Amino acid sequence: MQHEHVAICLAELGHSHRLAILRFLIQQRSAKTAVGDIQNALNIPASTLSHHLNRLSQAKLITQEKQGRHIICSPNHLQINALMQFLNTEFQTVVKQPYSLSTPSPRKSELKKATIIPGY
Repeated sequence: MQHEHVAICLAELGHSHRLAILRFLIQQRSAKTAVGDIQNALNIPASTLSHHLNRLSQAKLITQEKQGRHIICSPNHLQINALMQFLNTEFQTVVKQPYSLSTPSPRKSELKKATIIPGY
């Protein structure tokens, strides 16, 4: 997976509604979920939901297909797995141990040594 596409995927998942939509789709037992079912479960207005589904589809995180009068959405597991694999591979080289709630916070002296990225 290329860095540019990873950035697009992460940007799209940076919105709480889109993250909730993708999470809902992944949690469904059936591989395909009607847009109306997503709307009812997440209580997102139809026009807003349509916008968010289009953004997720453009990032290739979900697929959409028309079946009669209904639009059916599915998580794109290949794309999601590729994104997860990329993040695991890239950040495992940086992080020596996994983060956890029991990991102590860095000391102020350690924070001073951290590299600061301009603009952030």
